[in-house]
Amino acid sequence: MAALASLVMQGKLRAVLVAGAFAMLALLFPPLSILSAAVVALVTLREGAWPGLTVAGLASLVCGALALLLYANPVPVLGFVVLLWFPVWALGLVLRSSRSLDVTVQGAMLVGLLIALTFSIQVTAEQWQALLEPISQALRQSGVVDEQQARAFVSALALWMPGLLAAGFFVQLVLALFMGRWWQAKLYNPGGFRAEFHGLRLHQAVALLALPLLA
Repeated sequence: MAALASLVMQGKLRAVLVAGAFAMLALLFPPLSILSAAVVALVTLREGAWPGLTVAGLASLVCGALALLLYANPVPVLGFVVLLWFPVWALGLVLRSSRSLDVTVQGAMLVGLLIALTFSIQVTAEQWQALLEPISQALRQSGVVDEQQARAFVSALALWMPGLLAAGFFVQLVLALFMGRWWQAKLYNPGGFRAEFHGLRLHQAVALLALPLLA
């Protein structure tokens, strides 16, 4: 990992290529998206807003071009990388200026809650059920449950989808940010991330605010 971080910091072109490569590979193995976002986080934390934005923007263009060649439609891939990299870039700026993991993680929680609220407002339960219909079909074909049970399961799952997506997005953001910070400490301040992580504390008011919003 230290070698990968060192490669990223050898120039913006290499950072762009590494971020773009991991993003495209994430289409086959989704956890690699965390590594691609961590590249953006590392550059932002070390060099600032404009270099981080440059890497995210150029890597987005690279991914869009590859998606156009491979799938003839770059929109889904571009949407994926924009939703992945630019929130990490923004959180990297928060961490760079505040030097506080507490504040930054709370910011990531706010982003996750906003995403959950957005999906709840924009996508109805019926639309989620339509998107989840392949799961219902697979359950019925497996013979494990009957048609009524399969539809009941999908209906219940549809109600949870906004929260599940928001939780997954939050975890991905935080992991990418932590990895970028760990890489930065590994290269320039050995042991620094360990001390920050052990000192991570979330304010009680965050929980008190998050619970009613989730409800």
